[in-house]
Amino acid sequence: MSIPSVKGVLQLDVGAKFDTRVRRDGKEVQLRAFGRADGLEITAFLQRVDFDATADKCLSAWWPDSKKSPLPKTDIQEKPARNGIARAEYMVEEFGGVKVQQKNVHAYLGSRDLCAEIHLSKAGFKPNDISLFEDFLASVRLLPEEQASAK
Repeated sequence: MSIPSVKGVLQLDVGAKFDTRVRRDGKEVQLRAFGRADGLEITAFLQRVDFDATADKCLSAWWPDSKKSPLPKTDIQEKPARNGIARAEYMVEEFGGVKVQQKNVHAYLGSRDLCAEIHLSKAGFKPNDISLFEDFLASVRLLPEEQASAK
């Protein structure tokens, strides 16, 4: 995924069913995947920023607003960048009186003037599902000098 007329590509394989949209000001592109057989929900954002971006700086800039969401979060963990990805993780045990057991991971990447956030979640999370998150994140790349190819 890329922002039109901006150098840099967020490389990720979300499956066959997804939609993308560019924000009105042209500074951000958003992607939402759906219908995955593994139940992993994926939303990704790639944005041009006005600071020298790193994974940790992108987490510091964006996570505080996500953390304020009204979801009842437990087991909140913030992790500094490792392999180019900084993370914030939490569980949503229940929502609206319904037990959901939803694991959430916000993964941040940054380079040059680009920040990327990938929000992964899975309802009905079981401990062995963590491999879905880890395998997906291991395949993600932010390629700041690449130009998107037309398809």
